[in-house]
Amino acid sequence: MKNNIIDIKRVETTTTEPVTLTEVKAHLLVTFSDDDTLLTSMITQARTKIEDWCNVSIIAKTVTMIADLYNEWELPYGPVIGIQGVQTRTATQGSGLPTYETLTSGWGVDGVDFLTFDPFFSNTEWNMPADVWLQGGDLNYRYKLIYTVGYNPVPVDLKLAILNEISFRYENRGEGSTVLSAPGICQAAAVLAQAYKRISWL
Repeated sequence: MKNNIIDIKRVETTTTEPVTLTEVKAHLLVTFSDDDTLLTSMITQARTKIEDWCNVSIIAKTVTMIADLYNEWELPYGPVIGIQGVQTRTATQGSGLPTYETLTSGWGVDGVDFLTFDPFFSNTEWNMPADVWLQGGDLNYRYKLIYTVGYNPVPVDLKLAILNEISFRYENRGEGSTVLSAPGICQAAAVLAQAYKRISWL
């Protein structure tokens, strides 16, 4: 059966961007301070657009994903720093939101930076813990995963991609219908970021 994301939420856990205003101004050869507020906002805009295009997390975030997992799968929006929690939906359901309980065994991860999550670890349902197996039905496969992600340090190419995207947006601000070579980012940024692009899960 096919893995399926029910819901996913990404929360930034740092306010530190991968490039500074000083670096941006040096890249643009801007010596005045009139546009400092604009350029500062463009740092976040460019970084998030590149993250979305690459399906990665450049800065630190906590990801909470609820998904039906039937087989081993790469955790979205890596690189993964660590797994904070693995939970399964409880069998007793009432009205409102379902409840989850911590699952401490029966699952595993593989990889270095972009981890895969194996819900049964041995690729067989018989390896699933008995208390979870007794829940019955699709509850056996419903997981809530909480994990941390982000590059540390941020690769030089991704930083340069952000600077190039800021440059494009700064030079073309106000034009509105500017055609981009890749969805949401300019060609100069896409060329540098392409090597970091992962699959799309949604």
